[in-house]
Amino acid sequence: MDAVRIVRTIVGTPRTLGERALYARTKRGLTARQISGVLSSTVSRIENGVGDVSLSGIVCLARVLGVSLDWLVLGKGPTPKFSGGTPDGK
Repeated sequence: MDAVRIVRTIVGTPRTLGERALYARTKRGLTARQISGVLSSTVSRIENGVGDVSLSGIVCLARVLGVSLDWLVLGKGPTPKFSGGTPDGK
């Protein structure tokens, strides 16, 4: 991932599915390996916009990150507020 994309994702408005996934994951303080139910390779492909990813993988990622599918995929709605950790507070 290039430095411009990393900076834009962290301080700006994430523009793509991959940038929103990276934004949500980093705001939760999680690594790709720490996301349960989604393979780290799937998370990496989503974040980098490389290859095809299944709808079920994207749905699972949205659920684990505690974000709406509309926000993750389309960027619709407000940017979620994050307090760290997983959506259930753990």
